[in-house]
Amino acid sequence: MKASRRGRWRGAFWGAVALCAAIACGGRSNGNGPFVGGESHFLYRCVSSCNGGLECISGVCTKPCIVDESDCSALASGALCTNESVEPGAVAICDLACADDGDCSALGGEHGCNLGFCRAPAEPLSTAGTGGAAAGTGGAAAGTGGADAASGQGGTGGSAMAQGAGRGGAGGGGNGGAAGFLAGGGGMAGTIGGSSSVAGQSCETTLIASPEENYQYSSALTPAPPVHVKPDSELLFDWSGVTTDFRGRPVDLDTVDMVEITLWAETPLSFSQKLNDDSLANPVVIMSIDPTNHETSGSILNAMVPAGHLDENTILSYLSIANYPPPNYVYAAMVATGFDYGQGTYMLGMFQLDPNSTNTTVNITSESIQFDYSVSIASRPATYVPPGVGAMTIDWTNLKVNAAEGEFIPSSITELRIASYTESPEELEAEFAHLDEIAVEMYDAPIDAGTKISLDRAKTSDGKPFAGIDATHTWLLALNCGSCQSPAPWYMTVLAPCSASR
Repeated sequence: MKASRRGRWRGAFWGAVALCAAIACGGRSNGNGPFVGGESHFLYRCVSSCNGGLECISGVCTKPCIVDESDCSALASGALCTNESVEPGAVAICDLACADDGDCSALGGEHGCNLGFCRAPAEPLSTAGTGGAAAGTGGAAAGTGGADAASGQGGTGGSAMAQGAGRGGAGGGGNGGAAGFLAGGGGMAGTIGGSSSVAGQSCETTLIASPEENYQYSSALTPAPPVHVKPDSELLFDWSGVTTDFRGRPVDLDTVDMVEITLWAETPLSFSQKLNDDSLANPVVIMSIDPTNHETSGSILNAMVPAGHLDENTILSYLSIANYPPPNYVYAAMVATGFDYGQGTYMLGMFQLDPNSTNTTVNITSESIQFDYSVSIASRPATYVPPGVGAMTIDWTNLKVNAAEGEFIPSSITELRIASYTESPEELEAEFAHLDEIAVEMYDAPIDAGTKISLDRAKTSDGKPFAGIDATHTWLLALNCGSCQSPAPWYMTVLAPCSASR
């Protein structure tokens, strides 16, 4: 029998992986389809906003419409107005139905068929508004004398080009929204290249978490279509095919502590959408199969809840079409490490009751869910701190928006993490899903209450306290929400020595 690992500290730079990985996203090739107005953003997944004049509706970039009245063909050949791909009662949208990935090929290489409609992973976050990108470039190149981050005016020694770029970045960010201004403003770029007289390098030991210095993150989790199973029957779950987790990291099946079986009052489509926007409510029921001798399969009749094993009739009642008729209910099986429900998820697979199915096996593999993400670290302004000082404070009291453009709830932060790397910020973007494995040193501090913490409370796994940064590594500071479905930090910034020349 395996030794219990309940409550062990895993030391991951990302937060404990909850129900899955929730908010989602990914890099994209610029595949073009038959669209009006050049490059299209049609049917990419989204969290809150879209490019190209589209709206983020029910987690997808599209336009609202009226069924049987609106013409959606300008967005894509074959696109129609429908309310079948959204929740009942939601506004109808322009969408493109499909039977397989080939039906979506005209939209671009990243579009595939998901639950009967074409979808692509969420696009990388906008890095600049109209005019902001060019202004950012100009500010970075010309802002050698520094610039005021708020107004974009050139600092001492700053040239007229730096001043103009700063104003252009601030003004040009309008069409790109807040993200365009923060990442593309030439004035902000000028501060990075400025001297120590710039406010960003003032060597304060009280760090105020700000949206300007926060990295940007979005992600997309795309479950495979649900496996159809026979109702009112014993089901066998086989997770021997989970060789890597949803982030592509190798999985040691001996570390699988439970396979959680959950029932949701959701359609497969709404489950996927809410998984991505971090809005899933509690499941109807959650039970688990707990392998004790390194098994890689198990029967649902062996499922248990914290109070103990469930009897067969109770378990089968949750597999009854009369009680939970499809398509209004969907089930998810989550292969996980640890013993906390909803935590430590390696992989997730959906299944659904089908009166016409004779299948009683649910295979969960490394292909059961696709995870794509987009992250911006190197382009964000660093937080400048005095080197070799651990007794500094990070304060996130007034932060309103997290890295994924969702609401930042200060009281939800449960963990501070600081780590050093030999890689550059650009290289860390490419290795974002593996930050925990490649860290040289990692410091962690739990946060039980409050909205500020001293950095020297963070310690390594062997008890070494954080004693400040150096100039020979890249340092990241992160604030994690332990109860959130997304495993990515809500706040993360590069810590750089205040005397560093960027």
